[in-house]
Amino acid sequence: MLQTLLIRKSIRKLSSNKGGFSSIVGAIFAVLVIISITSGIFVWSINQNTNYNNAVRQSTQADIDRLNEQALANITAYRINNNVVGVKGSLQNAGPLAVTVETLWVVDTTSNQFNFSSVNLTLNAGSQRTVSGSMLNVSLANSLNDNLICWFITSRGNTISQYSLVLANAGNANVTNVYQYGNTTNNRGGDYATYANVSQGIGLIGFDFKGFTIVDSATDFANHSQITFRTDYSLRTRHYIVFHAILTNFDPAHSNYVINASSCVYMLFSQLGAVKFGIFPLVSVTNEEGSFFINKAITNPTYTLVYEQPKDVYFYGQVDNNISPLGVYPLNIMVFGKLGSNDYGQNVPFVSMNVVS
Repeated sequence: MLQTLLIRKSIRKLSSNKGGFSSIVGAIFAVLVIISITSGIFVWSINQNTNYNNAVRQSTQADIDRLNEQALANITAYRINNNVVGVKGSLQNAGPLAVTVETLWVVDTTSNQFNFSSVNLTLNAGSQRTVSGSMLNVSLANSLNDNLICWFITSRGNTISQYSLVLANAGNANVTNVYQYGNTTNNRGGDYATYANVSQGIGLIGFDFKGFTIVDSATDFANHSQITFRTDYSLRTRHYIVFHAILTNFDPAHSNYVINASSCVYMLFSQLGAVKFGIFPLVSVTNEEGSFFINKAITNPTYTLVYEQPKDVYFYGQVDNNISPLGVYPLNIMVFGKLGSNDYGQNVPFVSMNVVS
């Protein structure tokens, strides 16, 4: 009973003391405001942390996607007229992601002029597409004997390069390049680095085994005979053949290597129990708007191998009719010329060919 009276008395006191009541209400309101602000800051911090994590995740995924692009280019730049350069060839997406090719760049390295063209071509994973036509024509002032290089830029910012100086002019004494090596992430991928390291075990000149192609005929190729190469490892006796090899100069001093007409492909074979060898001398090839011709009028062809730039080199001759027995025989490349100002010669391990009748 006494306790109840005390509580009632305290309530009457508090009710009559307006200032004390206001202080309590104000304190409660302040606490609510502090809790509200603290909760807002906490929620904002969580949102910011979530946004940051999402941004990091997206950036990481973009980097992973960019590194996983594996597009390759096999393209040739050629001169259409004094003001236009065209590009032909194929693009292959060897990776797991779709690749969008946005821009084609072409540079005339002789005059140091360049220009670009929008492409906007999408390659699905694992697909290959032939590219040509006005979409790949670039407005670029050029002259008859100018050197051209070109590359593509993808939507992820990678470069698909062809790594070749293309001398695309009819009648040009220099041999044009048809092989283009590309790696989208840094233009020199792991395969390219391995290629360079392997070459150091045999000399300064490396050979690209995957780029090897041939063309053959039962009759002698006439001057300016059009040729179409294929991947093949069979030789037919009595046939005339053109070997296409891709060589790269890995000289540590970065000197150009000019190989001369003494260079050749030689083949070891058996003839009546004795070991013989056949010779396939260097030959010049001319590119006219993407079509390749033997240029036998060039009697002493030379090739310049610029440091770290794959170069297409061609050899021509006839397969001996006296090979016995038929079967698999080795071919090697002998290159000789000037490395910088000094003589340099190297035997390049080549391929094995199956000789058939």
